Amino acid sequence: MSGISFHLWKERTLRVVFSLVAVILLGSFLFVVFSSDSISAPVILKFDGTRGITMFGERANVWGIWVFGFCIIALNTVLSEFFLFRERVLSYIFLGTNVLVGVLLFIVIGVIVAVN
Repeated sequence: MSGISFHLWKERTLRVVFSLVAVILLGSFLFVVFSSDSISAPVILKFDGTRGITMFGERANVWGIWVFGFCIIALNTVLSEFFLFRERVLSYIFLGTNVLVGVLLFIVIGVIVAVN
């Protein structure tokens, strides 16, 4: 009986992209861990130049944003693994989207921390 094989790790390009996403995700996680103590409630979650602050939240909402981004990245990784031998281009698209989601997650958390 064989164990679960992670085929994304066997190809160099996919391994590099997966590692880059993991580093970005770890960086955003550490950013939330070390900066969540300095944020005071209520947390400004959404603002714009014309209407000002339009959404407040709690510190747990910052964790919720990170968990939501993590779930999207995990789902894209599972789908990429699933489609690797069926539709390789779709697998690359899912992993490429992970990079975009990871960078956007890091930016969003950085902006929320900087505003508060």
